[in-house]
Amino acid sequence: MALAVPTLWTNGHYYELVSSSATWPAACTAANSSSYLGNAGHLATITSIEEHDFIYTTFISGPFDAWIGAYQPPGSGEPSGNWHWVTGETWNFTKWFGGQPSNVGAFGLVPEDVAVIGSINGWNDDCANASKYYIIEYESVASGSCPTVEACTTPSLGSLQVTSSPAGASITLDGNATGQVTPFTFTVPAGSHTAIVSKSLCSAWSPASCTTIVPNGGVAACSFTGTCGPPPAVPMSGGALLWLMAVLMAGVAARRLSR
Repeated sequence: MALAVPTLWTNGHYYELVSSSATWPAACTAANSSSYLGNAGHLATITSIEEHDFIYTTFISGPFDAWIGAYQPPGSGEPSGNWHWVTGETWNFTKWFGGQPSNVGAFGLVPEDVAVIGSINGWNDDCANASKYYIIEYESVASGSCPTVEACTTPSLGSLQVTSSPAGASITLDGNATGQVTPFTFTVPAGSHTAIVSKSLCSAWSPASCTTIVPNGGVAACSFTGTCGPPPAVPMSGGALLWLMAVLMAGVAARRLSR
């Protein structure tokens, strides 16, 4: 149901919040099937900060999210590539909140290929098969058919054990510093992963890197052996050696005089 009658904004379009939950595809279909005062409906497209502020202040009055007409076609670069509006309008304004879009939802659900406007006064990418309220925008030109988007699924996970001798080596996984040291077991998506380790006073590791396949629901391991020890002594130049001998002899002489 609608929260209130559609509200007119300065662009001549009407907007309303539908406060019954639907998946993004269902909300898109319902919006496209709606009309108001001869204007065709579609999920709201937000193309300026003024339009965003109007929608947020008018409709987002509680701790909830609402679908808007933003989506990524299947196969788009994640997380921020190839976003579109359902109307085909130019994608030249965004209001993502911090760290978004991320393409990773609660419990590891992926992909997040559609968007909501939320109570934190920004947008977030979300799972198309989640249920949300939605914002309809009414204007004189219909938006056409709803696009195909991917539903979220839980990725296949496994474990990667990283050990080293000596222990306590810092672990880099798939090119990212993890903040963890050996021994440590990571929960990772099934598939190929590469680990490297580093530790103070260790000049080399065997192997230099470890790439392994983590099976779905299984365990893979990377084990490293380091060549470690104190840093080699730096040979002294002749001048430095003479200076050191002079200092030592002066110390001996001073001790004799003090007796």
